[in-house]
Amino acid sequence: MSAQGQRGAVHFFLQRVNGGLYVEREEIPRRGIRTCQSLLFSERADFERWRTADPIRFEHPLLYLQLQRDAETLWDIEA
Repeated sequence: MSAQGQRGAVHFFLQRVNGGLYVEREEIPRRGIRTCQSLLFSERADFERWRTADPIRFEHPLLYLQLQRDAETLWDIEA
């Protein structure tokens, strides 16, 4: 899932794994350095704290809601 804005683009990739939820977050500014984060959350609450602290919720609210929905679906899958 991804979104584009005036400052650039942001992409998320989510995957349910044995250890929990694997998340990649890539930010691609129109100018500047591309940033990629790879995270593994073993607890749903840890993921939720990370997600609610991400400024994406203000910049791309629809992407933020999609991230929440997709993560909830994946957390419910037994890995």
